[in-house]
Amino acid sequence: MGQIAHPHEPTPGSAKSLADVIERIEADQVLPLERRRDMLSAVRTVVRLVNIDAASLSVDPACLRERLTAVSPAAGGLSQGRWNNVRSLFAASLKHAGVQVMAGRSQEPLAFGWGALSASLPDATFRYGLSRFMRFCSERQTPADRVDAAVLASYRRLSGRA
Repeated sequence: MGQIAHPHEPTPGSAKSLADVIERIEADQVLPLERRRDMLSAVRTVVRLVNIDAASLSVDPACLRERLTAVSPAAGGLSQGRWNNVRSLFAASLKHAGVQVMAGRSQEPLAFGWGALSASLPDATFRYGLSRFMRFCSERQTPADRVDAAVLASYRRLSGRA
């Protein structure tokens, strides 16, 4: 049974560059104007800070992570607070354009046995260290006994640990 797309949700996988992301957001007349402006501003700020043409900058998560870790927001005239807002809006922009990104903090309980597995870990250090991976698997409906090399490779690619 297929999922019904919400009008605010993009067609997954269509954006290949940040220029595509900008185009998708500009074209979305359902997205409230203020939200659209904020998202476009964030994407353009990232483009300015990495100093690369938007059409040349891939939306591959590992590529973006590498570029963004080299960015100095202060050198670009941004306060830490503004940079935090830009990063949040940038992630929302990527998601809106159908780019698969690692989720941020989530209040949703872990599913598919991951909650029980997390609770069985010996201490908080283990839970913290494995939390992103457990959340990744839970959100993709992958039980622990179904984790294989392909799941690990997908996680590594999206988390920048490849």
